[in-house]
Amino acid sequence: MTTAASAEVAVVEGTTAASVNPCVPTDLTDGAETVNNLVVEEATKTTDLDETNPDPAEVARLKKEEEKAARDAEKKRKEAEKKEAKRLAEEAAVVAAEEKKAALAAAADKAAKDRSVVQTVLATGKKGKELAKAAKTALKGVTAAVVLAEVVEHNKESAITSSKWLTPDEYGSLLEVTVGAAPAKEQLQALYALQLFMHEHRGREGNRTKGMMELAFKALYAFDIVSDEAFIEYKYDTEDSTAGKMQAIIETSEWLSWLESYEGSDDDEDEDDE
Repeated sequence: MTTAASAEVAVVEGTTAASVNPCVPTDLTDGAETVNNLVVEEATKTTDLDETNPDPAEVARLKKEEEKAARDAEKKRKEAEKKEAKRLAEEAAVVAAEEKKAALAAAADKAAKDRSVVQTVLATGKKGKELAKAAKTALKGVTAAVVLAEVVEHNKESAITSSKWLTPDEYGSLLEVTVGAAPAKEQLQALYALQLFMHEHRGREGNRTKGMMELAFKALYAFDIVSDEAFIEYKYDTEDSTAGKMQAIIETSEWLSWLESYEGSDDDEDEDDE
């Protein structure tokens, strides 16, 4: 074997020995591991840096998405509330309509019964105090409007030409213990019943009952059948839709104005006395 060949063999054998012999120094291996550890550590630091300092653009995007999601949720909530409110309103409207219908039916039924009772009392032929005595008990609970409507209808021939039917000896006493004892609100409705009668009996030319509304008002006031409060409320009431109001106001406005000023002066005198 040549000298060069022997050297190569020696080198190879030495390398092999170093590879398989645990006693051979491992500086080279340790160096490689150290490098690897440094790389991993640096990568970890980079990851930690990314986590603690995220991309501002990404943060802004995520914030916008969150805000949009919140707006969408709020919009859905409001739509749901609006839908529920509409449903409840519709249900309430249905209930109110049914209650109103039932109330009107009950009122119509009561009015029919009340008219029958008044007609029965009038059919006795009594008048004055005798009629009032009989009516005071029999007509208890009957509305003032029904009583006056039936009494004026019972006297329709004379009611369109005079106010005699309202005197105490005729039917005034009856009206005093019934209509006169009712609250002003009910008396107001009685005035509308009288207004409707006068309107329906005006005739083709519209003047058959002209002036009779004022005469009736004066008698109703003079015989304590309708209070001044009810008359004044009648003057200013704009909510009722009973036919004939315009004509009635034209005929009675002067007297109603007098009544208002007259009653007003009495109130002033009472205050002065105090």
